[in-house]
Amino acid sequence: MECDIIIPVFNETAITKNCLASIAANSDTPCRLILIDNASSEETKIFLQNFANTHKDAILLRNEINLGWVKAVNQGIKLSESPYICIMNNDTVVKTRGWLAKMIAVAEAAGDIGLVNPRFDSRPDKTKKEPYIEIDFCRGYCVLIKRAVIEKVGGLDEAYGLGYYD
Repeated sequence: MECDIIIPVFNETAITKNCLASIAANSDTPCRLILIDNASSEETKIFLQNFANTHKDAILLRNEINLGWVKAVNQGIKLSESPYICIMNNDTVVKTRGWLAKMIAVAEAAGDIGLVNPRFDSRPDKTKKEPYIEIDFCRGYCVLIKRAVIEKVGGLDEAYGLGYYD
């Protein structure tokens, strides 16, 4: 697989279904889904188990207690083997065909690019000629990380506990 997509899940079956369907509909890059169930309710637990059982490129890890987003992502990173890791929130909806290949192309555009965010608005700036813009932060809803970055700095800092809707 060229990329592992790590998606922490805590309940919210409907939005998780939308997320997974949008990935399937808009992806053409070989990828594996690593779903981390953070002690979801029975409905979500059953959905995720059925999804993992019927999709050969999906694996599921279930936590008996909600460890929070950061620890769940780190669990996924430990399971990942691909040269790229994409961390995605389960409420993200992919709307661009070939999105993952485009993000990987940006990551490969320069050696000093380690993290890539997709655009999160629907109004592309037609005046920009570059395939990317440099920013000083990445939004966590969807971020592509080169494996080399993870190998150099490690996983996410687990000092951050539960937050937002974990």
